[in-house]
Amino acid sequence: MIRIFKASTLEHQATLPKPPPLGTANIDAGMKRIKIAQNQKSKFADVVAIKLDDTRSKVLAVYSDKMIFIWDIKEIAKAGVFRTFLFHNAGINDMVLIPSEVENEKITQFATCSQDQTVRLWNLIDPSLPMEEQLEI
Repeated sequence: MIRIFKASTLEHQATLPKPPPLGTANIDAGMKRIKIAQNQKSKFADVVAIKLDDTRSKVLAVYSDKMIFIWDIKEIAKAGVFRTFLFHNAGINDMVLIPSEVENEKITQFATCSQDQTVRLWNLIDPSLPMEEQLEI
C-alpha cells in the first residue's frame, strides 16, 4: 500500500489504489483508476521500491510481481495511474531516477535492473503534452 503524506506536517494526503490482484493481467493503458473485482481471497503484490519524481509530480513504484506503476499525483485528490509496465522476466532489484541536465524537462527517465540479468533504461514522454513542447528540451 502506498500512502502519501505532507512532509511538513505529516498530514495524510492520499492512499493510492492497490495494483490488480496477483495472477491477473496488467491494467489497460489510459485508465486513471483501477477497477478490480476482488474477493476476500484476493492477494496483492507488495510494494518493493518507490521513487518520487517531484519535478513531474510522478511516483514510480515497483511491485513484487515485476510490475512497474507510474502514478500521476499532480492533483493529489485525483491521483491515478499514468503508465504501467511488465517487461522484466524476474524480480526487479533496483530502480534509479536519471537526473536531467535540462531545466523543466518534460521527460521522466529512470533505469531498472532485474534478476533476469537485464538493465532497462526508461525514457517516458508525457502524452498529455503537445509534441512540440516535449521536443524543446
